[in-house]
Amino acid sequence: MKSLLPNDLAYRCSEAPGEKKAINWEDDILSDSVIVSHTLSVDLARKLLQTNPAMREKGIDTDFIVNQAGRVQPTTTSVQKSSQKIERDRKNELSSTQDADHLFELAEQQYEQERQELETQLFKLKQRLTRLKTHYLHATIDQLLHLDSDLSSLVTKEAIQTHRRFLDNLGFTLTGFVERLRQCR
Repeated sequence: MKSLLPNDLAYRCSEAPGEKKAINWEDDILSDSVIVSHTLSVDLARKLLQTNPAMREKGIDTDFIVNQAGRVQPTTTSVQKSSQKIERDRKNELSSTQDADHLFELAEQQYEQERQELETQLFKLKQRLTRLKTHYLHATIDQLLHLDSDLSSLVTKEAIQTHRRFLDNLGFTLTGFVERLRQCR
């Protein structure tokens, strides 16, 4: 049985035995970035790059991080104001119709457009949720392999039972654990 060293935790098991694949968590974070702060100091960006040299290797520099921090999602009030304006515009369009046929056609067109937009957003959110679950499932299994690869500890068994609901939500199974163990050998 191969034991995993702490520095092995920075890698995920790949399909081919003995081959290691680096975790690209920076890509996930930066691609779905929702940064709350309006500003990020250059010093903090430098410390982030010092802590994670892999980011610098990927070409991410201090300016990039500071610029990313400037991309702020709209505040709740601006979103509410925007949606109120859209709602007013929609009501104005519908109230300007002259007959029932035109009213229904316009309402159906607007409804279908908004429904498709919402379904697209929902699809994207479901994809992000799936990626999040997969990330935590693999990270949890990889660390568990490091802590207790044969699941023989009474503490591990008790923890699995205690956190069964969370583990089920992630999709953790003993079969999946064994598969991951085989990949790491």
